[in-house]
Amino acid sequence: MSPKPGATPSTDADVPPAQSSPPAPKSSPNGGNPPLAETGAGAPVGMLAGGAALVLAVGAGTVYASRARRS
Repeated sequence: MSPKPGATPSTDADVPPAQSSPPAPKSSPNGGNPPLAETGAGAPVGMLAGGAALVLAVGAGTVYASRARRS
């Protein structure tokens, strides 16, 4: 006999009841709690700051050179 669509599944000894909650993550660095947000600690801050300083210096040099030519 086949089950009817929408019928409640059987829970006798041969069929275990379905889980009501999703399984927990297998492993995480914070002891099994939900994953933590990214903090940006791994970002290359030195390289970014150095690049920004270089762009600022080139821009300032360009402004200085263009003003020096006018006077």
